[in-house]
Amino acid sequence: MQTRSPGGRADDARFPISEEEISFVYMGIIGQANPSATSLVASGMDRQLVEQAALVLHTRGLVIIGPDGSWEVPAPDIALPAWAADTERRARAWRATASELHQVYAAARQVQPADAGNRDIGSLADIASATATITAAANKEILCIRADSRRTR
Repeated sequence: MQTRSPGGRADDARFPISEEEISFVYMGIIGQANPSATSLVASGMDRQLVEQAALVLHTRGLVIIGPDGSWEVPAPDIALPAWAADTERRARAWRATASELHQVYAAARQVQPADAGNRDIGSLADIASATATITAAANKEILCIRADSRRTR
């Protein structure tokens, strides 16, 4: 009996695989001296899952797939920190461009407040959204006065 993953999703090539499924396959790979898709399928993993996860792991540098289809597995104590550092660098880049991207988003949609600029703000997500909207609409400067509290800091 083939197992898809600990979560047990049905076989379907149209869905993206989860981080849990990628980790499941990676654990299977690092647990074998000479891993291959065939050996993982023989251990009970779903072929489609193994193939999809192997491609993701390859793009992350956690599995090297040779021209002949053979797998080489870099040591996790070197490969995982390198992948994590790259992921953190990309996350910082996305965060740094969020305001500019919102300006493009707002300009493309010509976002105008429905009311005369008044809206209810009830959560940190609402505050972040309102701040991004105000920042995107500003032409010169923004003056912000807030009560000193943990939330506003």
